[in-house]
Amino acid sequence: MNCQSNSIQEKTSQLYGIEEILRIYPLLSKHLITNAINKNDLKTYWIGNKRYFYLSDIEDYINSNKMQSKNKEEIESWRTN
Repeated sequence: MNCQSNSIQEKTSQLYGIEEILRIYPLLSKHLITNAINKNDLKTYWIGNKRYFYLSDIEDYINSNKMQSKNKEEIESWRTN
């Protein structure tokens, strides 16, 4: 159990490059990620001239956008009724 929790903790504390993030989360694109960085919605860590991310930051960004999307759909459905 201890070994398993160490590997989980290691994965969550690891930085991932943008290409790795796109493989893990295929619904994201470089365009969406760049916009999120520019709007300060997504934390990024620069090493040299490359961007890196923690999975927890990506998941937080995705979850916050799910809530915004759901609220937008509720508003649009209210307007059409």
